[in-house]
Amino acid sequence: MKNLKYILTQESIQFGGRTLYRIKALKDFGDVKAGALGGYIEKESNLSQQGNCWVSDNAVVLGNARVRDNVVVRNYAVVRDYAVVLGNSVVRDNALVRDYAVVGNYAVVSDNALVSGNALVRDKCWIRGNAVIRDYAVVSDNAMVRDNAQVSDTAVVRNNAVVRDNALVSDTAVVRDNAQIRDYAVISDNAWVSGNALVRDNAIATREVITFRNIYTLTMTDNHIRYGCIQKKIEEWKLFLDSDEVIETKRDTDKFKAIEITLRKAISMWENNKDS
Repeated sequence: MKNLKYILTQESIQFGGRTLYRIKALKDFGDVKAGALGGYIEKESNLSQQGNCWVSDNAVVLGNARVRDNVVVRNYAVVRDYAVVLGNSVVRDNALVRDYAVVGNYAVVSDNALVSGNALVRDKCWIRGNAVIRDYAVVSDNAMVRDNAQVSDTAVVRNNAVVRDNALVSDTAVVRDNAQIRDYAVISDNAWVSGNALVRDNAIATREVITFRNIYTLTMTDNHIRYGCIQKKIEEWKLFLDSDEVIETKRDTDKFKAIEITLRKAISMWENNKDS
């Protein structure tokens, strides 16, 4: 006889034009006790009878979606269509995983986040807020996408990178390492953002974002240079360097001369590459 850990009860709801049934645990497993009522699934194939995976609260799994291993789907979360959630992942709150998306290996999808299309979210990353991961995008390796940020097309965000606020990452762009994309920044085309780069405000990057450190960290995008905590457009930096504007670091000091050399080097690199 099949070793069942749960059954579908007669309690049902209508969701998305389908009938879903509340589940009931038949034995203790993980944090679930025998007799505990769970969330709703359409059919047994939605939730594996193996491992410690569970659907709880008012969460639902339907269509040909599959939840397996040690996954927890809880609160009002929805997993549907052909989506797969596996490993030790958590889908919670009002999050939605749909289409052919895959969530795995300790990933967390929470709040009102959406993972759709053929997107892949894995390896301890966190998708939260109203973030959207769609198309063939990949988010992995401790990365975080939050707030109203979106990652789409075949873009990749990984290795501790953070995309937040209203930032957009699209096309074949790659954001990795400890890079941060925030505010209304747009990373697109073949852009590559890595290291400790900070791209923010209304900056746009369509190619490799250059970052290096000389006194302060400098990050250069298509239209801005951020040096330390100050971000200006390229032309604004030129005007600043050619002016007598008084700043905290006096212009006749060795420190300012080092700053000026760094900025002029960055501007020269930008001018040499702007049409490439």
